[in-house]
Amino acid sequence: MIKEFSNGKLVLKKVLSLVIVFSFIFSAFALTGCGKTDVGSKSAKAGQGSESKGSDSKENVTVRFGVMTTNIDHQIAMVGLEKGFFEDNGVDLQITEYAAGINTIDALVSDQLDIGIAADFAFLNRVGNTKQNDLRLIANYGDIAAQQLYVNPDEIKDIDDIKGKRILNLTGTIWEYWNVLTAEYKGLSVDDVELVNVDSVANAIAIAQKGDADAFWASGDSAAKLADLGWVSILNIAELDATTTLFFVAKDSYLAENSEAVEKFYKGFQETLDYINENQEDAIKIINTKTGLSEDAIKAGLDAYDLGIMFKKDIYDYVDNVNKWLYENKYYDYEFDTKDYVDVSIAKKLYPDAVEID
Repeated sequence: MIKEFSNGKLVLKKVLSLVIVFSFIFSAFALTGCGKTDVGSKSAKAGQGSESKGSDSKENVTVRFGVMTTNIDHQIAMVGLEKGFFEDNGVDLQITEYAAGINTIDALVSDQLDIGIAADFAFLNRVGNTKQNDLRLIANYGDIAAQQLYVNPDEIKDIDDIKGKRILNLTGTIWEYWNVLTAEYKGLSVDDVELVNVDSVANAIAIAQKGDADAFWASGDSAAKLADLGWVSILNIAELDATTTLFFVAKDSYLAENSEAVEKFYKGFQETLDYINENQEDAIKIINTKTGLSEDAIKAGLDAYDLGIMFKKDIYDYVDNVNKWLYENKYYDYEFDTKDYVDVSIAKKLYPDAVEID
């Protein structure tokens, strides 16, 4: 789905850019607290950069991959490591967990990762506010339009009650974008709702449990937890003509020097997706054992995504429109062409039918 955006529709807080820049500085200091979990093989050295050995080499290459804790990218990587798909393709995969995709971008900038993940809003917002011109979207691996706006029915009966209510928000991430669109949906500005800022989905759920918020966009396990609190869904993200596009992100210098490592990573990731599609019950059990998430929530999450290494034309157009919307609504004053921050050359080489842009 492609959303057309209009100019001047929102009155946004001028302090937002300062908040985002401060968040970037804070994240750089906080990265050392992130947890490193699964490692592809015992021979992989923590913190070792990737080195391409050539397609005929029997030596594995280390790829440091940043994921959002228990998010779909993390779940896929868990299954791939458990079943040996990354190792079979010559990759020692090192996983480091982060609270949000935006944090993996910070880790890429500081050379703590080789490949990270992010949604469209987070990536564009970081580039626009820091002029970080060496970051690239290198493939789209998942899209979802299953998020629901869950609300406390004691405070919100339907979407008409949203004015003045407390909506949980992850600053600088896709949640901020959804929350702005939610206000727009009822002809309001973002100033007409109260954004309760948190640093992770887990903290959002904790605040909801305390009764200190009224609404949150959720899916999968987080949606199940809100439902357990008695919260109900009143709006689907598709009703806002929006979706979530999830991407692999890397620095252009890494791509230039490690193209074969990226190819091997892609192959291991895609083979994992093929296995999940054909053996979903087994994959769910693996994820359940490693995360403790309920099997029903895992299945709902997997079923909600369109997964695969790709970059469709309509997805590019959607991201480009988000970029224009962010610039026009003063989220950043640095205007840039989306195409300058996309490099799908490696993905297109491997999956030409699934990559529709150059």
